[in-house]
Amino acid sequence: MLLQSKLKKTFKDLIKHSLFILLFGTLLGSIIIPHINDVSARKRMQYEQKQRIAFDIFKNNLEVTEQLHTLHKTMELFHYEFYRMGSNKKNYPILNEQKALRNRLNPLYLEFNKHAWWWYWDIYHEANIFGLVPTNESDRMIKLFEPYKNNLLKSLKTLDALWYSCIDEKYNPADSIMIKIINHTNTELDSLTSVRTEIIKDFASIISSESFQEYNQVYNEENEGKEVSKKE
Repeated sequence: MLLQSKLKKTFKDLIKHSLFILLFGTLLGSIIIPHINDVSARKRMQYEQKQRIAFDIFKNNLEVTEQLHTLHKTMELFHYEFYRMGSNKKNYPILNEQKALRNRLNPLYLEFNKHAWWWYWDIYHEANIFGLVPTNESDRMIKLFEPYKNNLLKSLKTLDALWYSCIDEKYNPADSIMIKIINHTNTELDSLTSVRTEIIKDFASIISSESFQEYNQVYNEENEGKEVSKKE
């Protein structure tokens, strides 16, 4: 007990010594605080990367939706242009216009195909390269790709019905079946867009679900470092 009491007294005297305070302050300022700041900086960078990638997920899907919308409206406007002209297709050079329609649509289809099937894999690889998602979440991400791809295939199949009707040699602007096809296309594409949006929300949540908590942690750690610096 006597030895323990002496050790406590010696320790108390030691920590009151100006040299000890100087050494402790030096250690705090040169190692501990920079380490805290470095960890906070890395967490903040990771948080910002996650937010950017989550934004890119919504942005890329929006681009896909706009491309499908452009294809759809190009066909729809083609039909309504001739529908307003009159019912007798023999009075108008529809075959030439149908060829022009194909020439307008083919580049749009190519642009869609160049982007729609690949962007989510780019996001996946980027997130894994930067270590932004754990393995189990990475696997969950991949499982979303199949329903997303199937959704796009259904969207194209829905557009195909309108596409083939517009370029068919028997195409007649006054045929009531065209209005039914257009209405069906509108309904189906709206439904598929809603489903695709929900898939994208799940995709983005895998990246950014913990972003708010991470941001708060970074903010608190930085503030703690500032408070320590002030006390020093």
